[in-house]
Amino acid sequence: MMKESRSEEQFGQLVVILGFASPVIVSECIKVQKALSEKGEKKPLGQILVEKGALSVEQVRQVLLRQGMTLIFCKSCKSKFNLADPYSGDLFKCRICGAPVVVVETPEELEEEKKTDLLTGTTLAGCRLDEQIGEDSVTRSYKAWQPAQQRDVVMRILKEEFSKDKDLIKLFLKEAATASKVHHSSLPPIYDVGQAEGYFYICHAYVEGETLRQLMEREGRPPVRRAVANILHITSGMALAHKSGVIHKDIRPGNIIYSQKKNRPLLNGLGFIKRPSECSKFGESGVLFNPPGFMAPEQMKAYSSADARSDVFSLCAVLFYMLVGEPPFKGDDPIEVLAANLEGRRPRIGDITDGLPKELCDLIDKGLSRHPDQRYADAEELRLALERVMQLPLPSQSVKVLPRSHAMESIPDELAVEEEKEPEEKEYKLEDRELELMPPHPQHQEEELRLADEEPKPVPKKDSPTKQMESQSAALSEEEKARIIEEIEKPPEKPLSPVKTGEPIEPETPEVPASPLAQIRKIAKEKPAVLVLSSVGFILLIIIILVVAFSGSEPIEKEGGNKKSESELAFRDLESFVNTNKDTPERYEEILNRCKEYVKQYPASESARKVGYWITEYEKKNKEEHIRKEWDAISELVKSAETDASKIEEAIKGLEEFARNNQQHPLSSEAKKAAENLTQKRLNIKAENFLTELHQRVKELISNKKYAEALALVERGMPPEFEQRKYGSRLREIRDETITDAEKSFEQIKIRAKELTKEWKIDEAIKELSSAESFGIKSLTQSVQKEITAIRDEVARKLWLRRLLVQSALQEAYTKASEGDYAGAEAVITESLKDNIIKENFGPSLENMITYIDAARKFSTAHIDYLKKQVGSKMELRTEKGILLEGELKKIDDNELQIGENPPIPLSDIPYDKKCEFARLALGGSTTEAIMAEASFKYFRGEVADAYALVADKKDDKLIAFSRVLLLAQFMDRVTRNRIIFNGIDTKFFKPTNSKLTVKELEGEPEKVLLCEKEGVVSFKEAVLKDYILRFSFRLLKGAAVFGIKLPYDSKNSVTLELYIGETALKIKEADAAKSAKVLIHPEVWYEVEARFIGGTYTVLIDGKTVLEVTQRPLFTEADKESLLGFVVPHEGCILKNIQLLEAQ
Repeated sequence: MMKESRSEEQFGQLVVILGFASPVIVSECIKVQKALSEKGEKKPLGQILVEKGALSVEQVRQVLLRQGMTLIFCKSCKSKFNLADPYSGDLFKCRICGAPVVVVETPEELEEEKKTDLLTGTTLAGCRLDEQIGEDSVTRSYKAWQPAQQRDVVMRILKEEFSKDKDLIKLFLKEAATASKVHHSSLPPIYDVGQAEGYFYICHAYVEGETLRQLMEREGRPPVRRAVANILHITSGMALAHKSGVIHKDIRPGNIIYSQKKNRPLLNGLGFIKRPSECSKFGESGVLFNPPGFMAPEQMKAYSSADARSDVFSLCAVLFYMLVGEPPFKGDDPIEVLAANLEGRRPRIGDITDGLPKELCDLIDKGLSRHPDQRYADAEELRLALERVMQLPLPSQSVKVLPRSHAMESIPDELAVEEEKEPEEKEYKLEDRELELMPPHPQHQEEELRLADEEPKPVPKKDSPTKQMESQSAALSEEEKARIIEEIEKPPEKPLSPVKTGEPIEPETPEVPASPLAQIRKIAKEKPAVLVLSSVGFILLIIIILVVAFSGSEPIEKEGGNKKSESELAFRDLESFVNTNKDTPERYEEILNRCKEYVKQYPASESARKVGYWITEYEKKNKEEHIRKEWDAISELVKSAETDASKIEEAIKGLEEFARNNQQHPLSSEAKKAAENLTQKRLNIKAENFLTELHQRVKELISNKKYAEALALVERGMPPEFEQRKYGSRLREIRDETITDAEKSFEQIKIRAKELTKEWKIDEAIKELSSAESFGIKSLTQSVQKEITAIRDEVARKLWLRRLLVQSALQEAYTKASEGDYAGAEAVITESLKDNIIKENFGPSLENMITYIDAARKFSTAHIDYLKKQVGSKMELRTEKGILLEGELKKIDDNELQIGENPPIPLSDIPYDKKCEFARLALGGSTTEAIMAEASFKYFRGEVADAYALVADKKDDKLIAFSRVLLLAQFMDRVTRNRIIFNGIDTKFFKPTNSKLTVKELEGEPEKVLLCEKEGVVSFKEAVLKDYILRFSFRLLKGAAVFGIKLPYDSKNSVTLELYIGETALKIKEADAAKSAKVLIHPEVWYEVEARFIGGTYTVLIDGKTVLEVTQRPLFTEADKESLLGFVVPHEGCILKNIQLLEAQ
């Protein structure tokens, strides 16, 4: 179940990477799949995407092939179909029984669930394999016991299915052997690498403990200093690995382990092949196998492009995770995380944390840069930066994390990150354990980091200040190193209570001086010995306190009682007035005056302080109201100046004075900006007359479609006095207006061209587009060529879609005919022929299919016609059950027959061979019609070999054409090798002669292509088998004249198929073509080619249309001695992609 889920997740990620669908659509379909799963209905993600119209069936097939899938299997009827075969039927339902199917990598995978693990309990390379503890796409891992060393180890064993992949084995052993030479306390050692009893293995240390992810889920985020120290420890190990040329490619919290014996982080997985794609035919996209939240974006797009900077990205992503508690990139599902990573949508860590030093934030943001060139070059540079950060006073506890809604996404997008809920922080606790650093390997003592007891290297006195700083940061003092090690090991002294995000922090209450009595009570509480001198002294002290506390209070109360009552009444009246008019700006002045009068009259009252607050508040409000009124007046003046030029000067002076008087107010900047705009407007008015006249003349030229003259007039510009004042913006507007009108005219031309294209009048459409070149506008010339190319691409796309429809119709017709529904099969083909494009380009294939269906239908009922003619004749018939019937044939209808006095039997009891015999007799025995009828009947029954035997070596054209259909069906059933020669990764399968090969990205293409430069020959390294089908797409560059395809014929000879640009010529060099259709090749247009050599016959299809067949043995020259398949590259070069080779013995 986990494997199936992972495969579906990889499928969705690959769909996004290839650009077949957007992350939003894929995420929605994943939600639909989950909803169906909860209801008990299982449906593949690819099927849901097809049903939603997001993908075509062919695109699903391409994604599955890139995942390494090769076989469609029906668990219901046990039928198997080749995924690479376009006629393999529905990708989601069995074409035989209609049950759901599964897509698997190899035939052996079907039996995988039935197999038991035969290695557990055995001994391999001196290690007893106790239990299987893990599995990835390449290896299985076992916990094992090594008696010789008395220790637990891990045996990582290459799967049997890769035991014959020499390239993978070589890389598997090489990577591990290189990694075994890297020794550091953060990297589990590799003890042994080799082969034993036919198995290839890696033996490395077994580490028991929790992963970083498990530890943080249990204990929360670590303190900042501890987190940085831990990553510094791991980075030091990776610095040695990078120096040795080893890249990890899978640094993530799940691979960082904290040992139970020693409290130190260990990075697992160095030197292990993570996927077969690192050296084989499988998909290249890195996102298929690793979590997208911690992987560098370039590693997702092309796994082989990962280098030391990719590991730097992952290390900084892990540090971000430790400090914040979540990965840098977030989403509701892996597809959204993938999209966020590829687009660089993440918050800066400084924007979502409170308390991190700027140096640490800059370090992490640099390491997480979207572009590799903007990161640290390798782990060594990152290590030096981390050591400099460790010298800062880092917090000894985790910092507060703010909601992501407070942050902005990282460069380049600068978009706000969607607000998310803050995860609740937990305290981070670790037991106090001692850190032990492993001694360096003798061969690598110079590469190992210096330990605390080593002497620091002296700094040369004559070095530049920059070098001195680098040396000082690279060579820490012993005190600093000891402090770093101590920070890694020691737990926090006192866990701090986590502060929840968004929880308000209460301000400190200022201390108010206590009354004398309260102060004495405090003294009595804190220092009782001072007071308790004796019982008599204590009583005397109490009497003194009472006298001090209460003396004089009563007279004051009486003396000021009336005053107090008067101030309270005045305050209540003032408070009522303020509350009534607080929202009335016109009364702010009156409120302010009354408040000032109150304070002046009752300065010592208890309410004077509160009224003082009101005075401050309403002074601000009153000032703001005055500024608002002044601004409104100026705004009206500016508004009138927009239509009345005489008021511009007055408006500018008013704006400048407002800005000077209110420099601290936000409206000051708006006033300055408005003044600048009016000043510019004053200058523009002087040039308006000139511009108006110019504009009018340009409009006249535009109305006559004289765009070139209009642009020339605009390019002359304005007189120098206006040009120097930068009035070119208006000229640019007129120029843009001219170009816009020309573009509108061009849009109308494009519409007419599209209408002609829909009517399949391609030449007329191209002629219509070419007329736009007469406008004389250089910017449109390239657009014209693009549109012409687009029309050709549209034609190719329509042909591709129609080809898919034809394939689907042929498959559906075949299925119906195989079920005996000949009328339904013929109706499917007839409906397809109603499409004019299909009829024009694929008509012969469909019409041939109708011929086969009609012939099979005649044969299926011919035995009944024969028997009806034999009524009254004597005959002998043995039924399917073996019962012999003899006598006169008395009666027969569509359901049963009766011979002699025997009871009637159903027609289904007549043996199959007898039916065929009667049918042949009814149709004329060995006539062409009879042979075609019987061969068609057997073809739809799946008896392809018997059908081919009937039509082989026949001279009739129809039988010859049918024999090729049967040969292709036989070929697809016996395909023994299906190779992806080029899928955008490398050129290891090619052997160029003179020509130069380059793998590059092409604008508009979802994957890389193969650029063939210089005239020469590009051959495949391995010879092909007896029969083969070559499929590929090619595009010729401008100026190329001819493109050739080398097609091997036998062990010594090959022929060359030549396609000429701009001509309808198509031929096979040194051979005569019995059938050659006209084909016109254009430069810069993609063409899909399928070249077949089956049973000694060449057949070539371009864009699904048969364009050439060779029906007689080719004639070779003495120079043709190279039998390898390949391409003849023209002098100007060509581009190739999607090269696939199917071979059969």
